[in-house]
Amino acid sequence: MKLQRGFSILELVVVMTIIAILSKGGSMWLQYQRQQSYAQLLVQHLAIYESALSMYYSEHNGTLSANFTTNTQLKNIADLAPYFPYNFTTAILPIDCSFTLSIDSSNIKIILNGIPKNLSKLVDSFKKLVAKNCYSGRISSALSGNSYQITYILKDSSTSYL
Repeated sequence: MKLQRGFSILELVVVMTIIAILSKGGSMWLQYQRQQSYAQLLVQHLAIYESALSMYYSEHNGTLSANFTTNTQLKNIADLAPYFPYNFTTAILPIDCSFTLSIDSSNIKIILNGIPKNLSKLVDSFKKLVAKNCYSGRISSALSGNSYQITYILKDSSTSYL
């Protein structure tokens, strides 16, 4: 009688199924970790912008209105460049989104625009990290079209900034 060598088709299918399940779990974990790192980077940028606003605020006699002693007006994130840490450039983000600054009569807002709809877990992670790190503002998110917009409100009319 001849000895059989090799594996049966059933054994190969079982092994390939197990490998497929493990690789799917690994890719989901990798995607989760990637979104967590993106969220951490966005929170770091938010902290830098908040700190720059604080320095700007204190240098301009505690006001963010249009009547500064230096007659300059804060219009966007780029105006905060002198207050950024050394070697910091405006948001070099791993995903296609951007920070903007919005100042109206009662609020100072840092708005993160254009987070793709499929990155809803990134939005949740970002909100949790902001809450965990105890930043001074309020955060909200909204889905507009195919992307998320996160609004971080730093100041309202009833409170003083920082």
